[in-house]
Amino acid sequence: MTSRTIVSRLRLPGLRFSGRDREGLVQAAKMAVAAVVAWFFARQLHEPQSFIAPYAAVFMMSGTVYRSFFDAAKQVTTVVLGVLVAFAVAVVVPWELAALAVAVFVGMVVGRWHRLGRDGIWVGVVALLMITYGTAGDAGFLLFRAGEALFGALVGVAVNVLLLPPVYLRQVGRAVAGVSAEIEELLDTMSGELRDEWSVVDARRWRRGARALGAVVRHAEEASGEGWESIRFNPRGWWSRSSSPSDDDTALGKLTDVVEQVQQIAETLVTSGDPDSTAPRTGRVFDETFADLLADLARGVAVYQVPLTEREIDREALYDALSRARDRRAALARLAPSPDMDPPKDWSAHAAALLALENALRSLLDGASDRGP
Repeated sequence: MTSRTIVSRLRLPGLRFSGRDREGLVQAAKMAVAAVVAWFFARQLHEPQSFIAPYAAVFMMSGTVYRSFFDAAKQVTTVVLGVLVAFAVAVVVPWELAALAVAVFVGMVVGRWHRLGRDGIWVGVVALLMITYGTAGDAGFLLFRAGEALFGALVGVAVNVLLLPPVYLRQVGRAVAGVSAEIEELLDTMSGELRDEWSVVDARRWRRGARALGAVVRHAEEASGEGWESIRFNPRGWWSRSSSPSDDDTALGKLTDVVEQVQQIAETLVTSGDPDSTAPRTGRVFDETFADLLADLARGVAVYQVPLTEREIDREALYDALSRARDRRAALARLAPSPDMDPPKDWSAHAAALLALENALRSLLDGASDRGP
């Protein structure tokens, strides 16, 4: 959360919300609507203490329309299984306390079926409720309860589909921008500190930062998956085809490749800076040149922090940086190591760092469909 966001919330408490907050409020309101509608119609069927219909309706308020359909199937399945367990136990076990214990035990065991996921616990809960109500042996009553569950699920799905169905495309773009900003910050840090006298302690800090980028990328990938899912079976997605997460997915793929190469660069510099390592120290002249190339890469990454429609990729600058990195690596390859040194001096660390940087630059240049020159 940025300081600007915090300040804006402090100015108008309760009146300024982030996009995620607003989506949460909308979903809460939809839960209330679904519960009231399901309960009202269940009451019309002369069932004054109905709870299954509104319960099923509320649980359909998933984050996406696509998920609602699967949740509906799971919720109806858990209720039906719970009802069946209660009926079977009530018929077989005549003693109420024993029936309650057996129904809960069997219901929880059945609920461990992997396809039910976390909802499986409700098999045992429904069985418990049916036994304690004293209606588990009434097949007609249990059938009515199963019908209630189906009705409530349908109400919940209908409300989620028809009343402001959630679309999470904006958060995909925000996730991509966040990954870009994190990479740029690390590259700028590395670039600036490489120009000074750096040590293995600095290199290890860069490595920790590069590894932490992996978690940032995974968070962005989750946001991308949710963005795709949010437009499946979603009426708002049908008339908003321009809001596709595919372009941001392409950008995220490029940034993921860059993160992998930055991690490789950081590992190489740690090895090079370690006084106990046999790898050669990169040296001041190389470090200054490499720092400039890292700065070029940082500028190439930074363009993904703006919306797609405003994105301008400077391919000429990226090609220039890639050409300089290749020329530098070729020049090093022409220098023969000295066999008289112990251990022999070589350019393996330099070449490894340059090759990783080249791969990162190529990742940004591949797939030229981004809106650039």
